[in-house]
Order: sequence, then C-alpha cells, then structure tokens
Amino acid sequence: MRVITTIQLPSHPIAIATKPDGVLVLMRSGDGAALVCYHPDLSPKWSRLLEKPTLALEIGGDGTCIVLDATGTTAFVNSGESHRIDFRPMKAMQAASFSVLDDGLLVAWEHLRSGPVRRPVLERITFDGQRTWSTTVPIGEVAFEGVVEMRADEGWITRPKKPWKPESWVSMLKNLRTSGDRLLAVYSEMPRSGIGVAYVLGLSDGVLHFVSKKGPAHEVAQLGDGAFLVGYQGYGAFETLQYDPTGRIKNRWSSYGYYLPEGRAIRVIEMKNVVPSQCHLTRLHPDGTVERGDLLEGYYTSRPYGCRDGNIVFFRNGGMHVAHDLHIVDSLVIDHSGLESFSSAAVSYDGHSIFCAYSRIGAERDRTHLVRVDLT
Repeated sequence: MRVITTIQLPSHPIAIATKPDGVLVLMRSGDGAALVCYHPDLSPKWSRLLEKPTLALEIGGDGTCIVLDATGTTAFVNSGESHRIDFRPMKAMQAASFSVLDDGLLVAWEHLRSGPVRRPVLERITFDGQRTWSTTVPIGEVAFEGVVEMRADEGWITRPKKPWKPESWVSMLKNLRTSGDRLLAVYSEMPRSGIGVAYVLGLSDGVLHFVSKKGPAHEVAQLGDGAFLVGYQGYGAFETLQYDPTGRIKNRWSSYGYYLPEGRAIRVIEMKNVVPSQCHLTRLHPDGTVERGDLLEGYYTSRPYGCRDGNIVFFRNGGMHVAHDLHIVDSLVIDHSGLESFSSAAVSYDGHSIFCAYSRIGAERDRTHLVRVDLT
C-alpha cells in the first residue's frame, strides 16, 4: 500500500464518489458549494459552482451524479452538464436526505431548523418531479433509560428523565436505505439529546410498517429481503438490533459501528466514544454472540470500502488500514500531524486505487486533503 498523490481541497468535503473516469467531491464552505470532478491522478477535470446549499450526492445506475439540496436535485453527466428537478414546495419544510432508484428518487423532509418541529414527510418522486406517494410519519414523545436529569430542589440527585417532546426532529441519514420492498429513514433530536428512531415504510406504497426502538440510533445497514440493522451508541448503549420486515427484533448484539453484512454473519468496524479505545474488528454471529478481533485505536472512521477478495479498507486514526477477516494486515500513516481527523468514505472505481478526503480537527491551515492510495 502506498500513497500515489495528495492534494489540498479548497473547502470542506461533504461527500465523495467515484466513476471509471474520475473522482467526484462535493464541497461546502462559507462562500457556497461546488461539485468538482478530478481525474484519477487527482488533476482537476471539471467543476461546477452550486447556487444552493448542498446536502448529499449519489451516483445513479447510468453513471449520472445527482446532488441533493433543500429544494430539489441537480444531475450532472460526464462533461458537467446538468438537469434540475425542483421538488413541490412543502410549508416550513426542507429536503434533508434522499436515495436514487432506477425510476426516480426517495426523499426525506424535515422541518426548517429555524422553525417549530413538524412531523417528517417521506416521498417517492419520479425523475420528472411527480409524486408517486407521500407519507407523514408520527413523532410523539421520546425517552431512553440512559438519559438522566437533576434538580436543585431535589438535591441534584440524578434520576431518569421522563418522556419529553423533542425540540427538533431531523434526518440523520443523508442517503436513505432500502432493503427489498422496504425504506428506512432515521430521525433524531439533534443536536440536543441525540435520541431518535428509525421509520420503515413500504417502498412501493409508502405505508408505515413500524417504528424502531427509541434511543441514540445513528448507524444502520440493510440486510436484504426487508430486514435492517439499527445501531445504538451513547448514554451507556452499545448494541445492534436486527429488525425483520414486520418490525420484530430478530437478534441483538453488544457491538456498534460500520456494518459489513457477509452471508449469515456481519463484520463490524466498531466505534465507541471512550478513551482509551475499547473498539475492535468484530463479527456478529446469528446466535447473538460477538467474535472480537484486533483492537482499533482512535474513533473517527471512514465508511469502509469492501474489496472483491473480502478485505476491507478504511481510514482511521490518521492512516489507511486493510483488514482481512478480523485482523489488520496492512497500515499506512497518511496524516503525520497527530491531530484527529474526520474522513469521507473510502471509495474506489477499480478495487485497486482507494480515495478518501480527510479534515484535520483543530488545524487552522492546510487542513483538508484528498488522497489516492494504491493497494499494490
């Protein structure tokens, strides 16, 4: 494994994706947003300034790059030409996350951050902007056993916080998840408590099938045939639940992180915000047991790239790491600053060259980079 090239990015990366002819980086700064396409050697290919604040991107089945903003999507083809879809406006609401289907889009709406809480809306929209279905989902009160409160007139004794009405309710997934004929979206009271739920709807008709257990739900994965994993981390929680298409909890494990389903077992790059690290590469078995492998230093981790040979590649603790089974087999320090770093997903178009963008936390200058690492 070796670094082929590194370039400094002009602003903060929101998302990254690859196509056979290059690397796409969606960036945002105080001056606006831009979508930049780089050649595989990271020389600029084309760029487009974006008029609206951007939220997410996905690559469609035909290779088109589709960017989401609060009022619609813009599709960019290879040479940078664009096609705009403006969503039908919704009072005091903004688009927050989406997913690209073969025949259209799934869109999750949330209330304006400056306004009162409104119930989320999930929609399926055709590529010409027509609604296939639209579903408003409930909020209700939230609670979690790990959330406590205290009062002066009670001598500052901690006690479980009674259920409360959320002060915000925002989408936690920039890219929605689908499994069989099911759609999953996660909403949470952020940035206040972080307590939220996952909603699971029918993909074809928008019918709400179930709402997950309340808690600090942040990471999810699709298993196929309408099943999902929902991970909970925080307030003492560190667990993963497996939901079947009807909402029944089929399994649970004492682990949480980025999930890589592999047949009947599930590999996990654990993340838990404690120091020193107590995280491992793990495998979740169908009988509810957790098999733990190598210890992982640090916390902030990129979404991993899964290689065809079964290895996974991810950025964590300033370096790129290759894992075989539950063991790190190769590591390469990329950022020698010693500062913690956020990272985009690790992505690839050929399985040999891995790309990611990372931002140093606390650095005033020279802080955000795009890097290409070759595995051979």
